[in-house]
Amino acid sequence: MNTGGTVSLSWTGGGSYSIGVSFAAPFGSFSISAAIGKAGVTGVSANIPRGGRWKVYTRSVYSCKPYVVYRVVNGKRTLWSRNLNTLPEWNKFDISVRKV
Repeated sequence: MNTGGTVSLSWTGGGSYSIGVSFAAPFGSFSISAAIGKAGVTGVSANIPRGGRWKVYTRSVYSCKPYVVYRVVNGKRTLWSRNLNTLPEWNKFDISVRKV
């Protein structure tokens, strides 16, 4: 019988995923690999309502931005390189509980 409680999600252990994204020329592409997580004793927590079966869902939003580097010599600006940031910033994280 489910009497309710809290489940904690740890980012260590569990599975992982990878996703790749390509930008238009000349920026190229990048990929993200991250842990899916598993039930644990550290990390973030979700309250589980009483009764029934429940699933815990997580959602992370990442962004990766192209950027341009210019070189300035004697006041003259020239294109140095076009790149993508290699470490996507973690913008948002949500955790929710849904009845199955």
